[in-house]
Amino acid sequence: MSTKRKLKSVTINYTRFSSLDNLIEIINNSSHFQIQILTLEAFETFSEYLKYKSIPYKPIYPSLTNMYDKKILNIIFEHPNTNLVNYKIILFNKSIHLDFIPYIFTISQSEKLNYLKHKYSQNLISEIKKPLFLEKNIFQLSNHIKFINFPICALILTYLEKVILFALNITNRYEYLFKTVKEIDNNLGNSFLIKVTLNSLVNKNVIIKRGNIYSIIVDRKTIEITLKSVGFDINRL
Repeated sequence: MSTKRKLKSVTINYTRFSSLDNLIEIINNSSHFQIQILTLEAFETFSEYLKYKSIPYKPIYPSLTNMYDKKILNIIFEHPNTNLVNYKIILFNKSIHLDFIPYIFTISQSEKLNYLKHKYSQNLISEIKKPLFLEKNIFQLSNHIKFINFPICALILTYLEKVILFALNITNRYEYLFKTVKEIDNNLGNSFLIKVTLNSLVNKNVIIKRGNIYSIIVDRKTIEITLKSVGFDINRL
């Protein structure tokens, strides 16, 4: 009989992030604004909260131009090179931009615990060491719990897929990725093949693509084990 514990999957509906109260009010009651979110939390957590609050939004990626919507909230990930004074704009970017109003989004330890209680069993949560609640954001804590429950094993990937994953630990921008892959292995210079392989990794839910940015969404430990099979050590980067 298997002893693997079953994850309890529950929505965010029972959790309130108090630091977002004023922002939600601004979004609902203001016709236009330019606000930058300053946070250690992942965008996935922020977007999930907007959905919980029934706030429609449109993500605007760098590759898109003139795609802003005056009727709903627009979320951008890079500073725009255009005047957006008549729109509801939130910038989700770590670099501070002085022409945007800064808004700090934090989640308290008790809010993190409450959030996790409605997603996972108490037995799994109790295995998280207390310092992690201060060091990790909610997205990282959720991943940590998943790794406790499931054994970590290497991903079954092609050599090129592994090289690309290693390269993504160096740069996540599309325009620099080809050069980085070629620097890792000079035999891998076919840009078309690299692009096809990137799409393959997206389809396998190993990475995600936002505009010209690629991000790894598999936990670091799994990536570490996978890449060590071909001699790559991400801890040395």
